[in-house]
Parts: sequence; C-alpha cells; structure tokens
Amino acid sequence: YLQTLHPEDADRVQKAVAEAVERHELYSCEYRVIHKDGSIRWVADQAQPYYDEAGRPVRLLGTITDITDRKLAEQALSESEQRLRMASDAAGLGFHDFNVRTGEINWSPGLWRLTGRSGTNPVALADTVKTIYPPDREMIEAQIGAIQRRLGPYELEFRIVRPDGSFTWVLDRGEALGPLDPATGLVSRIAGTIIDITARKRSEEHEKLLMHEMNHRTKNLMSVVQAVAQQTAKHGTHDNIVERLNERLHSLAASHD
Repeated sequence: YLQTLHPEDADRVQKAVAEAVERHELYSCEYRVIHKDGSIRWVADQAQPYYDEAGRPVRLLGTITDITDRKLAEQALSESEQRLRMASDAAGLGFHDFNVRTGEINWSPGLWRLTGRSGTNPVALADTVKTIYPPDREMIEAQIGAIQRRLGPYELEFRIVRPDGSFTWVLDRGEALGPLDPATGLVSRIAGTIIDITARKRSEEHEKLLMHEMNHRTKNLMSVVQAVAQQTAKHGTHDNIVERLNERLHSLAASHD
C-alpha cells in the first residue's frame, strides 16, 4: 500500500500512523494516492489501532474515503481568494470587522499592508485609532462614536499614519449592523472597506491649486482691462474711443496668449 502513496506525502503519512499507534489514539490523515493509470486522487484515511495483551500494535481498522472533489473545490477557492487578494492589493483595498461589544476589530491582510503594519487579530479599537493621523483623530473618534449608535451605512475620509511617518488618505465605507443592545444602545458590529484614495486627494489638491492660480490671474487681467479702458477714455475722443479700445484689447489678448 505504501507504494501507492504520493512521494510528497509518504513520510507524513507514516509519521502520522506511528504517532497514533504510539499514543493509542485514532489515526486520521488526508493524503494523495497514485492509481495504476497515473491519476492522482485525494483520500481521507481514519483508523483505530488495536493491540495484543502485551500492548503491542497488531492492526489498524478503519476507512478510506475519496475526497478528491472536495480538495479540488478547496483548491479552486484558494486560487480565487488569492486572485481576490491580488486585486485588493492592486486597488489598495482593506477590510475590517468591528465587534462593538468587545471593542475588538479584525483586519484583513490587505488592511495590514495598507497601514504598513504587521500584527495579529483582533486589534483593540484604541490601537486602531492610534493609526489615524493626529489632526484627523478627534474628528474621526467622534464620528465612530456616532456610528456605533445608529444602524445603516456610513462613509468616512481621513488619513492614516504609516510607521515611517508618511500618511495615506483612505475612504472607509461600510455599515453598522444590529441588533441594537437595549442596555447600551450600541450596534452589534461595524463592517467596512478601506480604500486608498491618496492619488485622488492629491489630484483634488492640484486642481484647487490650479483654480486658485486661474482666479488670481483672471483678477489681474480684469485690472489691466480696467486700466486700459480708463486710459483710452482719458486720451481718446468720442468718435474713436470704441475703435481704440478694441485695438488695445486685441493687443492685450495677443500678449496674454
């Protein structure tokens, strides 16, 4: 029978059998076997060791079940989760699940990467708040307190501080879920998605800068037009004032271009 075991699983199976026999425990193991036609199947092997009067193992009595379909489904799910993780990383996505009663939050791997930190779940709410950029912290704490007291969707924008001192703009969008605790009036859970919006925020800041500069230049141009009009009116005559003003405005437009 050992010859049918997949070479990568053979040592693990023999070790599991030996440990179960030594401890007088039920043996249980999942491994691959190779059929005569070369195909590979997954099996679940469970057996109970039996001993003689001297305590020596004499047999294993058990069952072997084909679990190939289940393993293929698990593999497909694992690959799907891996693709989802890659897509989440590319999009700068993280997920959180906040147990309001315990004050603990579970972070997805993507959220750990987004914050630039490493650690284990669950994370205390107080430690989560410490990742928020100090100028935003008081405002977000107040909003979190309000979210805990009402059911429904929410949306927050704030900055988080990375360990190197840099900050990242994020959008936290999720929902507060019930039931409400009659004693405290608090929701049960808050689950949401964290998205990196730093690039969007930088673009918005750039647009604001451009609009400010355009506004400044437009006001300057209007002042010049006003001065041109005043000088034309001062030195022109009633008959040629419109013509002279048009000439000067055309010259100003050419200079502006």
